[in-house]
Amino acid sequence: MQFLADQDVYQVTIEWLRITPTPVEGVHRELGRLVREYAEEQLRELFCVVEPNRYRIRRLRSI
Repeated sequence: MQFLADQDVYQVTIEWLRITPTPVEGVHRELGRLVREYAEEQLRELFCVVEPNRYRIRRLRSI
């Protein structure tokens, strides 16, 4: 078991997928578009809600 020291930093990407069984392909298509349009570094600072045919972005506050 590995324990983390106080100086270890966690980086988290939060994505919220609004999905029901019917529009799965639409949500996957928008998720693909989101990750193509934004770099990984940018996504680390965003909260993204992905729905069929659109996604919404909120910037996370720095702590």
